[in-house]
Amino acid sequence: MDYAVIVFDKNKVKPVATIGATTITMIGAPPMPGTILCKQGVTSGRTCGTMVSTSGPYFITTVGVLRGDSGAPVVEGTTLIGNQWITGGGTSITAIIADLGRIGGPGAGFHLTAWGLPEHPRPNSFSIQ
Repeated sequence: MDYAVIVFDKNKVKPVATIGATTITMIGAPPMPGTILCKQGVTSGRTCGTMVSTSGPYFITTVGVLRGDSGAPVVEGTTLIGNQWITGGGTSITAIIADLGRIGGPGAGFHLTAWGLPEHPRPNSFSIQ
């Protein structure tokens, strides 16, 4: 699988759920073919396309990317389904989280917190435990 875990100093980096035009509120598996997906790339910004297929932990889409977009979050609405690492190719976030749990270390136990949902006053944030 193609992913990396970066450990930030929580006293210096504030997690956010919105980057550009993309907000993440849930984590989910890749959807059925034909579903509209979008990614938020550093170079190309937000681009959208459709889910084509899956194979093991990987998925294929028509979402366009440019050089520098590798690692961009891929979402269905506000559900994070994976990361984009090549034009049309990505890795399922549920497979990445399962792999992190299996090997342990940084990133193991990753989940989204509930802050920012209607019953909570704070913005959504990511949490690594």
